[in-house]
Amino acid sequence: KVFRIKMIADLRTYILANSAISDEIDTRLYPTRAPQGATKPYAVINTVGERSVDTHNDSGLLHEDTVEIVIYADTITKVYEIHDDMRSLLSNAKFTQGSTTFSKTRWIRFDTDYEESAEIFEGAFTLEIMWS
Repeated sequence: KVFRIKMIADLRTYILANSAISDEIDTRLYPTRAPQGATKPYAVINTVGERSVDTHNDSGLLHEDTVEIVIYADTITKVYEIHDDMRSLLSNAKFTQGSTTFSKTRWIRFDTDYEESAEIFEGAFTLEIMWS
């Protein structure tokens, strides 16, 4: 569990280092949940599925996780803009950030919604990430 928390922290750092994204959401990419009353736009990142794969060699375990990032904004246009920037950054990406090596990222899907009670648009996208 501690390793996954570190992976999410490293992924968050990598995303926020991209100026197109940080210009939109600043540092408002929250692990697990946003604080009440968070300034929009913002995003929340969660691991929604996890699996460890034994590589049968000295490199140890590979992890294959499903990660969901949900973007919240006042307009659907802003949701799509942030989504497009994140997709450009993360689609088929291979990178090392901090102590985590991201060996494969794969875009799975993107869905949008409007929360009427909160008067907020949201867009959720799912990534499959292999990391060690």
